[in-house]
Amino acid sequence: MWCDDPLSLKTLPWKAPASHKRCAEDVRPIFWAQRPKSYIHRSKEWDDFPNGRWGNSSSPAFGELADYHLFYLRTRWKPERLRVMWGEELNCPEDVFHVFECYLTGNRNKNGVKVTSLPWNDDELAMETSLLTQQLAAINRRGVLTINSQPAVNGRSSSDPVIGWGEKGGFVYQKAYLEFFCSPSFMRALMTVLVDYPQVNYHIVNRQGTENMTNCDSYQPIAVTWGVFPGMEIIQPTVVDPVSFHIWKV
Repeated sequence: MWCDDPLSLKTLPWKAPASHKRCAEDVRPIFWAQRPKSYIHRSKEWDDFPNGRWGNSSSPAFGELADYHLFYLRTRWKPERLRVMWGEELNCPEDVFHVFECYLTGNRNKNGVKVTSLPWNDDELAMETSLLTQQLAAINRRGVLTINSQPAVNGRSSSDPVIGWGEKGGFVYQKAYLEFFCSPSFMRALMTVLVDYPQVNYHIVNRQGTENMTNCDSYQPIAVTWGVFPGMEIIQPTVVDPVSFHIWKV
């Protein structure tokens, strides 16, 4: 009826929904990590939910992620509160940079208010983001606007209070991941640098979809979070799925 160890309740890196229909679900694309309600509503009509591995996103059993009537765009904040957090008007790009930086650092904005939500982030920051706060704040200050990230983790205990998840006695792993908005000029500069880092996977797309660049397979998912536990197969609960990426960017 109760649990002395709250960590044991975190069975996956993301919060599992209460619906019995999704009780076996254990794999999700990373793109909705900061907006779980949106993902649940987009996929609530699916006949099947990924279990064990992320299969073909175009499978009829998975349904359609892009159905507009399934979008969940509501926020728990009233418009008046959002304007105080984000500003009544934006006079320059730096005004936007400032909002993102305040969200990451917890500092108060120009109105003396803490920014606790962004359009791409339903809630306050995950605990693991604290491991990257300084680096993320620095690049957001320069116009690289991050909306999703995770630090690299190599064999951390599954009972770790910040990173841990799953059964006790296991070890968890993560690939470093960063998702962000940037200007076309920054993107072109970044591409010249990425040539020297062939082990860094990237996927770049503009809003219209007319520019689409990647050094990965266009259809093959890549696991970015996995765990190793005694007497169990390796669990891969978070993936980067190229097909889902194009849906998420809309």
